[in-house]
Amino acid sequence: MRPLALLVLCACGAHTAASNDTPLALPSHEAAKPLVTEAPIEPKAPGEHTALEWVTLGDEAFTQMRLVDALRFYQQALREDGDVAAYAWYKLGFVHWDQNDGSAALDAFLHAIRAADAHHDAKIARAARSDIVSVYAQYGAPARAFNFFRTFSTNPIQFLVVLGKQYIAQGMWDSARSTFAELRVRDFAHACAHHVLEQAAEDAAGGSPMISESEVAARVARCI
Repeated sequence: MRPLALLVLCACGAHTAASNDTPLALPSHEAAKPLVTEAPIEPKAPGEHTALEWVTLGDEAFTQMRLVDALRFYQQALREDGDVAAYAWYKLGFVHWDQNDGSAALDAFLHAIRAADAHHDAKIARAARSDIVSVYAQYGAPARAFNFFRTFSTNPIQFLVVLGKQYIAQGMWDSARSTFAELRVRDFAHACAHHVLEQAAEDAAGGSPMISESEVAARVARCI
């Protein structure tokens, strides 16, 4: 299942550097567009298509939700040419995500990040970093998130903040509470701001309404 749109909560003013190592604010399922726009191609035997043609077939199959075909075509593109690796791995992440295979989706997005970084593909590098957090929110263990984000980021704290906000947006109060409790310890400079969201998630878990964005901002402002 794909994620709902995020409730964007401003926990603090940190982590705003614009780089490939920064997650986008929202999930970006449509962030990467097909690399080529040729006429439809009939599938052939492996080796008879270029990597870009396999990608085109994969995009067509994915658009039609023919996920098994899309999986096969993107995998074949990876066998043909490493230059399309970032895009092919990125789209494989969505195929696995739509198949509810969270482990495979996380692995594919991780490969996409590494390939995009290696090929200096800033668009896919940032989009994959955004989407991997959304997948992790659905399938990953909150207690292992920090170490997972460290495998591809030099600043895993910013990804943990986004993850906590996604948990709140999806009403996963216990996961949100534990994530912001961890942030309160790991990101001491913004401990008060993280505590605001930790407490709000704890209250929501107990049946209280989730406080509004403006109230979050007001409470955070009192931390400064």
